[in-house]
Amino acid sequence: MTPVALPTGWRASRRARRSVSMLAGLDPRRAANNDTVTVLAARYRQLAHEQARLLEALVEVGRSDLDDPGGTSRLDAVGERAGGEIAATLTLTGVAADRELGFADAIVTGLPAVHAALSVGRLDRGKAWVFADHLADLPADQAALICAALLPIASGLTTGQLRARLARMLHDIDPEHARRRYQRAVRERAVIGCLASDGSVTVTATGLPTDEAATACERLDVLAHAVQRAGHPGRLGQIQTDLFLGMLDGSFHHLSEPEIVAALLHRSRPEDAAPDGPPTATAESPIPEAEARPETERTGSDSHAAAQTTAADVDSTGTRPPDDAAAVAEPPADAETGGVAVPRVGVEIRVGLTTLLGLDERCGEVPGLGPVLPHVARTLVAAQYRGAEWRFAIVDSDGQLLLAGTTRRRPAIAATDRGRCRDGIVELHIDADTLTRLAAGPERGPWSGVLADLADQYARWADRLAPLDQRPDDRFARARPPHRDP
Repeated sequence: MTPVALPTGWRASRRARRSVSMLAGLDPRRAANNDTVTVLAARYRQLAHEQARLLEALVEVGRSDLDDPGGTSRLDAVGERAGGEIAATLTLTGVAADRELGFADAIVTGLPAVHAALSVGRLDRGKAWVFADHLADLPADQAALICAALLPIASGLTTGQLRARLARMLHDIDPEHARRRYQRAVRERAVIGCLASDGSVTVTATGLPTDEAATACERLDVLAHAVQRAGHPGRLGQIQTDLFLGMLDGSFHHLSEPEIVAALLHRSRPEDAAPDGPPTATAESPIPEAEARPETERTGSDSHAAAQTTAADVDSTGTRPPDDAAAVAEPPADAETGGVAVPRVGVEIRVGLTTLLGLDERCGEVPGLGPVLPHVARTLVAAQYRGAEWRFAIVDSDGQLLLAGTTRRRPAIAATDRGRCRDGIVELHIDADTLTRLAAGPERGPWSGVLADLADQYARWADRLAPLDQRPDDRFARARPPHRDP
């Protein structure tokens, strides 16, 4: 089959409107192999253009005056009956119709720049949703500033990258709005279970507090890996799901973590067996019998709970506080189970040291989740005072890394305020100029020890680099002087 040449000007066309006539008579099956991606991009831009027109039509239906069917006047806002009209016309549920109408009104009326980008194919529907989700209730002038900064680069970002940038900019431009938005979402938190087409059920939770949700996800991951290391044949996702269900339905209530691992090793699911093959486990009961659990397990000899003295458990004086010594050597017993209370699983949190000092209100970040609000970052840091590894990253004025390491110091806070975790990471970020200024300035309360330690490590690192700066023309490191016998 002879390939069809693309129309003149096709490759130079970046606007969806110009590609309509070019696309009309083109059969993509006859395009040359090196032109198929070009055709795909043009079709995608054209689809975005048509979706922009569809949103316009939805808004016009929403603002039509149904009491004046023959007229052309429009309402100032979306009418109450508009959702029902759209649902009946497009055969949608009422919820779906209201959602589409709300999205259309937010884009066409509230975010005209986003609608224009969608119309010319520089933005797709998914990214337009991200803009609407973050900016729909923001004042028009603030939304316009964010759109002006992000729309030129949005086409080169994934929806996840765009969402992270929007979250940070939203907080920077109006911290109180971002906080209210977060608090409103948490107030409206909910758990939803719905039946899927294959007969299984999907359970979704929305509006979860970031710190608690991140810790819960990390605990599931840690437990699932422990079960897998113990010999469970299932995939990690299957194990995490079984743990999730067991914790919700009460199967694992009052069980220590070693007992939960043993329970899953004895649990069988016929669905996990290969076709015409045996189940992946042999025991029928999800909970092992009492005699199968050694007494040492039931009294709390969990290796995770038997915490040893670590560098993470020292305070700003460089020594362990006396009132913490017993608690670290032998964790407190759980009142219900009689076993050892296992500390919460830690997460990785990256946050500016100036934010922890209260000098600014910049977002932190939980890797894998994205930006978190400052008060959430502070909560996560406080929960990981003991047991977590504390790292630092010192950068220059352009954000380039100068020095990274760990610190043994901790803020000198009251013993009752010290959170305890395991396997967490706190990463403190600060630029070198700010660190030097703060360390040389007045005392910074409980954080003075941390600042002094970071400043000392940075100064020693700079001293080691000084001889290298004195020989800028050296191509290689100098050899070690030869050893001479006395």
